[in-house]
Amino acid sequence: MSSFKIKIAFILGIFAINGYAQLQVNLKLDSLRHVLKSPLNDSLKVKAGIILGRYYQTKNSDSSFYFFKKSQQLATKNNLKRLFLDASVGIIWTNFQIRRYAEADSLSHFLIQNNKNDTTLLISCYNYLTYSNSFLHKYDKSLTYGFKGIELATRSRSFQDVALLYNNLGNLYNSRGESNPVYFEKSKFYYEKADSIAVVYHLDKYRSNVLLMNLAMAYAGTKEFDRAKKYYALTFAVLKNSDNQSGYALALANYGNLLLDLYKKDKNTDHLQECIINSNLALERAEASGFKAIIPDIMFNKGAAYKQLKMYDKAENIFEEAIRDHVENNLSMEKKLYEILYQTAEEQNKSKQALEYYKKLTLLKDSLLKEENLKSLQETETKYETAKKEKEIALLNEQKKTQGLVNDLEKKRSRIILISLLSGLAIVLLFSIALFRRFKISQKQKKIIEQKEIETKKQKHLIEEKQKEILDSIEYARQIQKTLFANKELLRQNIPEHFIMFKPKDIVSGDFYWASQKEDRFYFAVCDSTGHGVPGAFMSLLNISFLNEAVNERNIMEVHHILNHVRKRLIESISQEGRQDGMDGILICKQGNELSYAAAYNSPVLVSQGILKQLPSDKMPVGKGERTGSFTKYTTLANHGDTLYISTDGYADQFGGSKGKKFKTRQMEELLLEIHRLPMEEQRIQIEKKFNEWKGKHEQVDDVAVIGIKI
Repeated sequence: MSSFKIKIAFILGIFAINGYAQLQVNLKLDSLRHVLKSPLNDSLKVKAGIILGRYYQTKNSDSSFYFFKKSQQLATKNNLKRLFLDASVGIIWTNFQIRRYAEADSLSHFLIQNNKNDTTLLISCYNYLTYSNSFLHKYDKSLTYGFKGIELATRSRSFQDVALLYNNLGNLYNSRGESNPVYFEKSKFYYEKADSIAVVYHLDKYRSNVLLMNLAMAYAGTKEFDRAKKYYALTFAVLKNSDNQSGYALALANYGNLLLDLYKKDKNTDHLQECIINSNLALERAEASGFKAIIPDIMFNKGAAYKQLKMYDKAENIFEEAIRDHVENNLSMEKKLYEILYQTAEEQNKSKQALEYYKKLTLLKDSLLKEENLKSLQETETKYETAKKEKEIALLNEQKKTQGLVNDLEKKRSRIILISLLSGLAIVLLFSIALFRRFKISQKQKKIIEQKEIETKKQKHLIEEKQKEILDSIEYARQIQKTLFANKELLRQNIPEHFIMFKPKDIVSGDFYWASQKEDRFYFAVCDSTGHGVPGAFMSLLNISFLNEAVNERNIMEVHHILNHVRKRLIESISQEGRQDGMDGILICKQGNELSYAAAYNSPVLVSQGILKQLPSDKMPVGKGERTGSFTKYTTLANHGDTLYISTDGYADQFGGSKGKKFKTRQMEELLLEIHRLPMEEQRIQIEKKFNEWKGKHEQVDDVAVIGIKI
């Protein structure tokens, strides 16, 4: 079970935030929303949005992100730096809750780089990075950020942050407990250290909301079940009637783990029944608050309980749903789910199914169970303790030196006063001379500046001419690239009913569609090369040349062998120095009435008799990656009149709508199901219209290619 640090909910109606005296926090939510729409000054609107964002932080993550983002944009527009930082910190934590880890990390580093003198902000960012790097399995980085934050918080006497950071180090070790029991002892050490600080400095609310639950989890890890149950009881007493929905969901999820451990101990199935009921309640709270990161852990507990009860079908459905919909960016949990699916299949003697799960499990195992992680953590911790002792010794030596210097300073004081008087007279004289010389220099500088302005205008003209030449060159490159795309006549002869919606982000594109005829076989591909713009276009030309080489020169006929060849050529050509450029995509082969394909990451979508089905694909790129096995050849069960859709990820990844969110694959599939009976050209028009409406004033984030084929 991964540990999750929950930022304490802000209780509106009790205190104002950061001196927001003009907006009493006890205003009703409707009143705060009214402030956002009112003609009040923008500063008050930003503060109202931040209060609403913090209010929803443990209740509804999507709403929280919306209000923080709105406040950040308004603060940027009006140059309200302090409010911009407050809103940005809120966005970091909310992005984590909705699994936008890369965006949260990027914003944290941006704030650290540009606000190095803002201690409070730096501590908050180190706090997040400590936790997020633990979750992303970058354990040495997590420990480094934690110690940086503790050192800074200790210097500024921010003891709640010191306790919070020690708590996060406990989370780091607790998340590794399943791979090495020593980690559970380490996690308990840091949790107890955080708790002792909370007790000494009377951080009662923080202790009741966070530390009690984490101590319960640590005692469960060290098999002290009675103490764990005691601390969970205290935790639920605090959270049950509070507004902290996400905190309550997390506590329920962790308690589900304890129930499974208790069943292992005494084989009492009452623990399993309670675990299922507990998991259902945890899912309700997690979904209500938008705390998506905890959902796969809850589903694991629920499925594990059904597995122990021999209700295998229910268990398998839960595990597969968790993998399909909820484990994005969580390789550790994906490994756990495949491991228990493998065990479930083995218990039922489903050898073929067990083998498939075992293959997927093996691909995930190597990078997650290396002993180097423990060594790296120990080295980082030792470095911190050593540096801390060295600083203390240096401080004692410095104090001794200072005491000796005091006497010398007193003796020199009288001499310095006399010398200062004489020096003052000399400085006045020198200053007068310097002013005169400065006047002469200013006259010369004025002439230099005037000459510079003339030269600047000339340079501007030259730059404009160069820019025009570059744009003309890129436009010419677009024409060249277009000639290498699939020929319209070739497409019309082989797939009479089709449409192509192609929308590059820039003038040239990393996305491309390609076709070739070889004997009685027709090949058609839609691919997404690494990058976009000019770099992406270069990659697309290289990928097209290798596809042509495979089919037309090497006479490779099978779709999966073609992708294997292209991957091999890419690695030979551009991956010798560690680069991992290549492409994702779908390659289809039509031979008579048979339709086969191979797919790298992107999955085809088939609509048959009003039912939409996402076809399988290989989760590896055409290029250098973690997996090196052969691509799979799939044969579709398409019938006459069915519609096949193939696309790159640019359409689903476009930000837009009223809340600036991604369009996403599920919404795209709903659109395809809605329009699939329309004529092909009308489908293209509807798809492009929906894309433009969704994007609105947002910038297009990637190249877009969507192709529909009537079978």
